[in-house]
Amino acid sequence: MTSVTVKKSTEDAGVVAKTPSQEIIEDANRIVRVVDVLGRKIGVRKVNMSMRRRIFKALSAASGDKAAYVNLCVVASAVCEIDGEEIRFPSTEMQFDALIDRIGDEGEVAVARAYKEFASVGVDDQGEAKN
Repeated sequence: MTSVTVKKSTEDAGVVAKTPSQEIIEDANRIVRVVDVLGRKIGVRKVNMSMRRRIFKALSAASGDKAAYVNLCVVASAVCEIDGEEIRFPSTEMQFDALIDRIGDEGEVAVARAYKEFASVGVDDQGEAKN
């Protein structure tokens, strides 16, 4: 005879359990918001593989060979909003340069803090970085 185990669903309690796929998608779309020393609220998302491909597609061969410049472009591509204004993903080297200049050193430090928050999962339900 086959035995069957019945597990109580969390749906019974009004809570819907997330599937592993839903959790992966939510994590990929999560935005962490941090404030830089200039007082700007910067929204940061994780840079995924397709985004990195788009970075290399936008860069010239000479620029693509410069690791430091590519790293700046990765930082820039992680920024998705500044003070509530949506920042579109750059599609040309000139757009990357403009965004790098706009973010500045202060924004770069804030992006690094946001990535630490991603790593520590210290994010509340609204995507705000917890201290």
